[in-house]
Formats: sequence, C-alpha cells, structure tokens
Amino acid sequence: MKTSIFFVLILSTLSGLAQNSGSGFSFQAIARDASGAIRKNEPIVIQFSLLKGSATGEAQWVETHSVNTDLNGIFSVIIGKGERQTSIQDTSFTQTTG
Repeated sequence: MKTSIFFVLILSTLSGLAQNSGSGFSFQAIARDASGAIRKNEPIVIQFSLLKGSATGEAQWVETHSVNTDLNGIFSVIIGKGERQTSIQDTSFTQTTG
C-alpha cells in the first residue's frame, strides 16, 4: 500500500511534466518481492496509474512496462512510453488541495 501511495504521489506531481514534454520522463527503482528480497535478473511487469481524488480513486490513466531487472534488482523505464492500458478521460486536470 505504501508503494502504491508513493507511486500515485510521484505520478501526480510529475504528470504535467510528462504531458508537456511529449516524450515522457525517466523512472528508476529497485524491484523487491513481498518479503523485501531484491528481484535480481528477473523479468517484471510494472504498472503506473493516475488515480482520481485519492489512492483508491478511479484510474484515469494506466500504463504498463515489461522490463528485466539487473544484478542489483534495478530497472529503468520512461513513463509515457509504456503500453497504454487506458487513456486519460479528461485532458483538463484540475488541481485540488487536501
């Protein structure tokens, strides 16, 4: 759950940058399993979502990336260049506080 909230916050903050650049933005992380062990040299699928209103809100945009981790479990993707699962429903986002 903490990871999901972190991803939502990152994507919410950077979504404007990705829309304006037209080419996406880089994201790098270390892949771990549920027990915290690093997933070394493994194929993984990463999903990024923009959610409306809260961490449990309706998905407005979803994208997946199929990548391989390295010896240290590190993977890199360009958000905006993955396989689009949904499209943005309303291109005029309104920023809210709270």
